[in-house]
Amino acid sequence: MHVAYGKVEAVRSVSLEVASNEIVTIIGANGAGKTTLLNAIMGILPLKGLAAFAGQDMAPLDIEDRVAAGLSLVPEHRELFGTMNVEDNLAARRLPDSKGNGARNRSSGSTRCFRG
Repeated sequence: MHVAYGKVEAVRSVSLEVASNEIVTIIGANGAGKTTLLNAIMGILPLKGLAAFAGQDMAPLDIEDRVAAGLSLVPEHRELFGTMNVEDNLAARRLPDSKGNGARNRSSGSTRCFRG
């Protein structure tokens, strides 16, 4: 995966695969491209290469469809949900099931694969 701002390459040759129920952290210095990488996977920034989630290519999907598929990105701005209590913040991650019945946590059981 490659991401650029105009002619300036911000992320080069990144390949990342996350298995079901696995937690992976992306660590690096300020300006290393962590946020840029995540924004590209989410569809906020254009990328070159493949971004797949649960075996589905994300390229043709807009942000809303990526969220419906189970991807989410919580910006690091801590004040974003500052007016909400902890329970409300956790409930914000719950989505209706495929039939629109109630809510279920969509954070488990997915395989995510990102390859450059």
